Amino acid sequence: MRLVRVLLLVGLSALGGGLGAQPVAFEPVGGLPHHTVTALLQDQRGFLWIGTADGLARYDGRQIRVFQRRPGGGALASNTIQALAETPGGALWVGTSAGACRLVDEATGRFRCATPRFDVLDLLAVGEQVWAVTIEGAWRHDASADTFVPVRTRGDDGTSTTRFAAGAAEVWAAQGDPRGETVTLLRADAASERFATVSSGRIPPGHVGLLAPGGQVLTLPSAPFEAVAGTRVDGWNALGRVWQAADASGVWVGSELGLFRQTGSVVERVGVGDGSPFGRSVLAVTVDRVGAVWVGTRRGLYVHAPARARFAHLDPGAAGAAAPVMAIATDARGDRWVGTLGGGLLRQQRGQAVEAVPHPDGAVWALHPAGDALWVGADDGLCRRAPGAATVCLRDVLARADGRVYVYALEADGAGGLWVGGSVLALVDARNGRVRRRIDLDDAGALTVMHRDRRGRLWVGVEKRGLWRLDTPDGPLRRVPIAGLDAASVWSIEAQGDALWLGTSEGLFHLGPTARTAQPHALGLPGSTVYGVHLDGPVLWLSTGQGLARYRPADRALRVFGTDDGVRNVEFNRRAVHRDPDGRVHFGGLQGVTSFDPAAFGAEPAPPATVVTRLRTGGDAGRAFRPGPEVRFGPTVRVVAFDIAAPIPTGGSSIRFAYRLAPLDTSWAEVESDVVRFAGLAPGRYTFQARASHGDGAWGAPATVGMTLVPPWYRTPWFLGALALALAAGAWGAVRARLRAVRRDERMRWRIASDLHDDIGSGLASVALLAEHVRDRSALAVREARQLTAVARSARSMVESLREIVWFVDPAHDHPGAFAARVREAAATIVGPRATVEAPSPSRLDGAPLAFRRDVFLVLKEALHNAARHADGAPVRVRLRETGRTIVLTVRDGGPGFDPDAVRSGIGLRSLRRRADTLGGTLDVASAPGQGTTLTLRAPLP
Repeated sequence: MRLVRVLLLVGLSALGGGLGAQPVAFEPVGGLPHHTVTALLQDQRGFLWIGTADGLARYDGRQIRVFQRRPGGGALASNTIQALAETPGGALWVGTSAGACRLVDEATGRFRCATPRFDVLDLLAVGEQVWAVTIEGAWRHDASADTFVPVRTRGDDGTSTTRFAAGAAEVWAAQGDPRGETVTLLRADAASERFATVSSGRIPPGHVGLLAPGGQVLTLPSAPFEAVAGTRVDGWNALGRVWQAADASGVWVGSELGLFRQTGSVVERVGVGDGSPFGRSVLAVTVDRVGAVWVGTRRGLYVHAPARARFAHLDPGAAGAAAPVMAIATDARGDRWVGTLGGGLLRQQRGQAVEAVPHPDGAVWALHPAGDALWVGADDGLCRRAPGAATVCLRDVLARADGRVYVYALEADGAGGLWVGGSVLALVDARNGRVRRRIDLDDAGALTVMHRDRRGRLWVGVEKRGLWRLDTPDGPLRRVPIAGLDAASVWSIEAQGDALWLGTSEGLFHLGPTARTAQPHALGLPGSTVYGVHLDGPVLWLSTGQGLARYRPADRALRVFGTDDGVRNVEFNRRAVHRDPDGRVHFGGLQGVTSFDPAAFGAEPAPPATVVTRLRTGGDAGRAFRPGPEVRFGPTVRVVAFDIAAPIPTGGSSIRFAYRLAPLDTSWAEVESDVVRFAGLAPGRYTFQARASHGDGAWGAPATVGMTLVPPWYRTPWFLGALALALAAGAWGAVRARLRAVRRDERMRWRIASDLHDDIGSGLASVALLAEHVRDRSALAVREARQLTAVARSARSMVESLREIVWFVDPAHDHPGAFAARVREAAATIVGPRATVEAPSPSRLDGAPLAFRRDVFLVLKEALHNAARHADGAPVRVRLRETGRTIVLTVRDGGPGFDPDAVRSGIGLRSLRRRADTLGGTLDVASAPGQGTTLTLRAPLP
C-alpha cells in the first residue's frame, strides 16, 4: 500500500503550479578526457568527480585531474567509467565496464578492484557497504573477502525490468513490465540475501513511473516526454534509465530524451547541449552544495549555476556593433542607450533586443539624458537627439586651436546647463546648445572624467595629470595637488558626502573634504587600474581591467567576480558606469555590458575549506602521495611540494590561497598558484598550513600537515651524543696521559734537584771549606794562598749557580706567585734594601716553560749585578709587567749613568742581548751621564 500512496500523492501534485521564472542557462565545461560524460558525484570535500568514456576526472573549479588505466598494478579495471559512489567514510568507488574499483591513493592514482570483474551499470552506497548493479541484478560487496556476492530479486519471466536505488539504510528495487501499469516495490533482506516484496501499485494513465533515490516510485506526466519523443511514452520504465537530482526549485530528471525539471506539478524540458542528438542524451545529473546543476551528456559536461544568473550580459554584436562599450544611459522613457567605440550608438527598448541607431559618428564616448532629449558626445563633437526633431550637433564651438573636436565626458551643472569635456571644457545650455563658457585645456591636458559635487564644484580628471577643480562656473580651472596622484590618470569620480572616491591608474583612493593626501583602498585588486566606481550604500562596485569587484571600506573586505561567477566581460572601460532608476547597475567593457542588481548580492557563502590533495618530494618526477596529519621524510628529502585546493567547482578560479610554514613563517603569504614548493629545508619539525578565501577578506579553516625531516645519520642526536662521549673519553685519556707525563717529569725533576743539591752541591761546598781551611791553617806562600782563595771563591760561586738551577728544576716552585717571590729574593740578595720590586703575583711566568723562566731570571740577575757595581749606592727599581702575551722586564737605577755611544759594550751586555735573542725578544739600554741607566727586556710568552 505504501507504493500506491506514493503514486497517488505524486499524481495529485501534477494538477497545478507553474515553472519558476528564473532563466536556466547551461554552460559547457572543457578539459575532460572524453566528451561522453556518464557519471557525476561531488564528494564530501567538495571535489566534483566526473566519469567519462575514457577515464575518471576530478574537478575543483580551477583545474581537472585525470585518472586513467595505466599498465602495472593498482590501475582501474577499465577507462570506461559508468558509475560513482562514496561511502560516509570517504571511500570513493568507481564502476567500470570491467569491474568496481576503490580509490586507495588519490595522489598516485592507485585503485583496488574487487572480484568478480563484471560490467557495472550503477553503484549504490548504504552506510559503508557498497552495492553494484549489473545486467544480472544487484551485488553486495563483502569487505572481508573484497568480493561481490549476488542478492536475488524475485524470479521473473524475462519480460520485467528492475531498477535499484539506495535508501538511508537499505537498498530498494522496483520491478514491472516495460511500459506496463503495475510496479512492485522490493527491499533487500541481508539475512536471506534476497529482495523481499514490500508493496505493489499501478501507474496512473498518462504518466511515467520511475524509482527515485530513497526507494520511492514517482510518477510524472508523460506529455512533456512524448512531445520530445514524438510517440507515446507512459507506464513503468518508459524512459529507460533515468538520473535524478533535486535542488531548491524542484527535481531534475535526465534521460535519453533530454533534461527535464519538475517544479511543483509542472514538468518542462530544459535545453542543454542542444544542436545534435548526442547533446540531447543526458547520462548523468547531480546538484552540488551551492545549488549548481551539473549534467553529463554524450556531447560533454554542462553546468547551470544559479548564482551566475545574477549577472546579465548585453552583447553589442547582437546588433552588428561588436565594439567596446564606452557609455551607458537610460532616458525618461526607460530606453537604455549604449555608446560604443567604433560600433556607433545602440538602443534597447523595454523588453526588446538591442538595435543600432544611426548616428553621425561611430565612436561614442559619453551619453547624457536631459528631459526627452539625449546628448551624445563623440569623436566629432556633441549632438542632441530628441523625438520628432532633427539631430543637432555642435562642432566648431568646441574645437581646439588646431581644429580637432572630440567630447569625452558630460556632466549637468544643475541650472539647465551641461558641462562638456574633451577638446575643450565648455558649459552649454542644455535647451538650445548655446555655449555659455569655454575653457581651453592646453595647460591641463586630456580630460578623462567630470563630476559636480553638492557644493556646485566641478571636479575634473586629467590623463596622467591627476585631479583639477572648477570652484564656480566663471572661475579658473585649478590643479588640486594630491600627494601620490599628481602623475596619475583619474578615470572615475564618485561622491560620498563631501568626500570623493577616485578610480585611477594607480588604484582606488579616498579623498576627504579637506585632505591633501588620498588614502589608498582595495589593495588586493587584480591589476592596478580602476576604471569605474559606483557607490551602493556601504559598498563600492569597481570595474577594472581584470574583473568586477565589490569592496566594503568599513572592514576592507574585497570580492572579485570573474567568469566563474557569470561575468562574461572582465575587461572594462573608463567612465562606462550607469545605474538605472530601477536600481540595476551597468558596467561597460570590451565585450559588452555587464548588468546586475546589487540587492541580489547578500551575504557571501562561508569561506571555503582547504584540502592538501597531494604531497610531492624531489620535484615533479619524485614520489607523490596524499598526506595524513603527520608525515616523516628521510635524510635525502630536501624539496617538498604541497598541492592545495579549495573545491568549489563553480567558482574555484576566483579562490585565493595563503600559506605559512612554522616555525619559519610567522605570517601568512598569499599565492596565486595552487602548488606551494619548499627547497633546501634543514632537518627538523615543521607545520604546513594553507587556507583559502573568496577574496572578501574572510578566510576558511586551514588545512594542516605536520612534517618532520629526519637529519642524516651523522647529524642525529644519538650519533652526536656518541661522538661527544667519544671526544670526552679521548680528552680524558689525553688528560690522564698528560698527567702521567707531568708526574713522570716531576719525579725526574725531584730526583735531579735532589742529586744536584745533595751530591754536587754538598761536594762543591766541601771543596770551598777545605780550600779555606788549608789556606787559613797552613804556612803557605802568598801565591799559593791566593790560589786557594780563588778555588774557594769559584766553588762557592758554583754552589750559588747550582742553587739557582735547583730552584728552577724543583717542582715545588711551580705554584702561583713563585716567580715574583724569586725576583724579590734576588733583588734583595744582590742589591739589598736599595731595591724596590713591582711584579704581578701570580704571573703567567709561573706556568711558562722552565728554560724560558730561567733565561728571564738570568737577564734580571745580570742587570741587578750591573746596577750593584755601577749605581754607586743609588736606588734600583725592578718592574715586571705583562701586556697581552708579552712580558716587559725593566731594571732602572739612579746611578751616574753613561754615554752608550762612547762606551763599548762589555761582555755582560753582549750576554744579555744573546739571552734576549734566545727568548725571541729585544733588549734596550737607555742611559745618559747623570741620568742613571734603564735596561728593558721585551719577550713574547711561549
